[in-house]
Amino acid sequence: MLRVIPLLLVAFRSVHAVTMEAVKIFSGANCAGTPDVLAMYNVSASCAVDACSDINFGNDTYYISRACNISDRFAHTEQVFGDFTYVIMETYDNK
Repeated sequence: MLRVIPLLLVAFRSVHAVTMEAVKIFSGANCAGTPDVLAMYNVSASCAVDACSDINFGNDTYYISRACNISDRFAHTEQVFGDFTYVIMETYDNK
């Protein structure tokens, strides 16, 4: 049995005290359960909270929720994944 390990992607510029937006991607309907992916980015001017919306990708439907004003990426990740094992991958932009 293949086990999927949730993945957290963090992309931000090297800035102190940054506010982030978090996007959770679910393969289960209606954003239920633990997300397959949690991606976090520097907050953009257009960040809008979205409780749950669907998106078609190929022949599959995924569900996405968005949260804004995340100040502690590690605390937010722990809250989202709880006791599940996850991988954190951070990318930095020197702009």
